[in-house]
Amino acid sequence: MNKNKFYQFTAAAQDAPARLDLFGWDQGFDESSFKADMAVVRDDQPLNVYINSMGGSVYTGIAIYNLISRHKGPVTITVAGMAASAATIITSAKNAKVVMPRGSMMLVHPVRMSTDALTPREMKEAAENLEKVRLSVRDIYSEKTGLDEKTLDKLMNAESFLTAEEAVELGFADEIDESQVVENRAVGDAVMVNNLKVSAQFF
Repeated sequence: MNKNKFYQFTAAAQDAPARLDLFGWDQGFDESSFKADMAVVRDDQPLNVYINSMGGSVYTGIAIYNLISRHKGPVTITVAGMAASAATIITSAKNAKVVMPRGSMMLVHPVRMSTDALTPREMKEAAENLEKVRLSVRDIYSEKTGLDEKTLDKLMNAESFLTAEEAVELGFADEIDESQVVENRAVGDAVMVNNLKVSAQFF
């Protein structure tokens, strides 16, 4: 059993689908532990992923995207609340069908990085590298959605929250699950998205 609190692989016996629950995103999370834990899933086994996350490191997100994209079995990703930031990279896995219940949301925004204590030359290099990361993420979104670069630039720059309906219309998701509804409610200075606590400043 995975010791991590926020993600868990459950491998079913015989032909039943394996399951991945990814709820949250710990600061020290890295793709190497994810890859090791994913070994419990057989190569051609169906994999059902349930995600409710505000995201984290873009590099980790891209690594997990690639791990899931290489899985030989059918993959279904259900947005069980929120898929934001790097979590939307994971939901863009090439081989995955993405399902969103009504009330679930996605957040697409510009890539960011910390620039503490950098020299002017280092800041320039960091900006150049950040642009390369932005283009890589845009390429992933483009392959998933079929949207052109101009449209994706506009969505990312605007820091776009997408409802299930909007995500399907734009191609970030494939279908709406009419049998489920995700509950979103304001609690003080936070918004609870299917029990995921999100600062109200994001809305």
